[in-house]
Amino acid sequence: MDEFTLLCTTIMSEIRRDKEKNESLAAIPNFIKTFSQYGFIQVIIGHEAMMRAFDSLGVLNHTAEFAKSVEIAALDEEASVRLVKEPMERAFGYDVYDTELGRRAVEKLLDLSGCNPTYLMRLCSQMFAYFVSDRCPRSRILVSDVEEMVRQFIRELLLTDFDILLVEDGDSVEDPESRKTYQYLKSAAFATVKSFDQRTSDMKEINRKLTEEQGYSTEEIERTKNLLEARRVISITSGGRVKINTGLFVEFMLQKNGGRE
Repeated sequence: MDEFTLLCTTIMSEIRRDKEKNESLAAIPNFIKTFSQYGFIQVIIGHEAMMRAFDSLGVLNHTAEFAKSVEIAALDEEASVRLVKEPMERAFGYDVYDTELGRRAVEKLLDLSGCNPTYLMRLCSQMFAYFVSDRCPRSRILVSDVEEMVRQFIRELLLTDFDILLVEDGDSVEDPESRKTYQYLKSAAFATVKSFDQRTSDMKEINRKLTEEQGYSTEEIERTKNLLEARRVISITSGGRVKINTGLFVEFMLQKNGGRE
């Protein structure tokens, strides 16, 4: 059952709106218990807010007792490297990434995708198409090939291709740019231009921009940061800097707005 997060958050908003409906609305998720009694296997997909909703509705204990929770997240580095290299080796009979610059190309693909399988598979598909075209004159893939492929790939991308990074629980926003998550990531992406490593951003600079340009309160900024961090869209370095884990989003934002200087 997909979109179960939206079901729970909608119920919760109704409970907050009308306290008198609490008892009847809280009974809605009892289908979990009912279906279980008849031997149905239920797969419920949603964000972590789903379990918070269960808790508010008083059905968390039953659900947690009988359900197996599986976190679907980024691949680990080893699995990501295999996804990049093995299909190409099967297709061409040799490792196209077997040079030092090839190793850096693999690292670049992992950084661009954040090891998120959705983006990594799309990048691998684009890399294959680039490699077999006349745009790649070599028999090995180098990091410069990845960079050129990405510049061309970004021309085809839309902001909606990054919805899985931006969408909020129960989100019904039609304009992606009005989301606080988008504004936070946009500010973080632009701040990388001034960064010493071109990949992380100064948190104070992000906060300043969101306060001055968007009028967000300190609480709104902190809540958005925590949401993005909880979903592993961003990570906070040991030095307190913000890194957007899917580097492709950073390159998309910069290329669509003139690129790096």
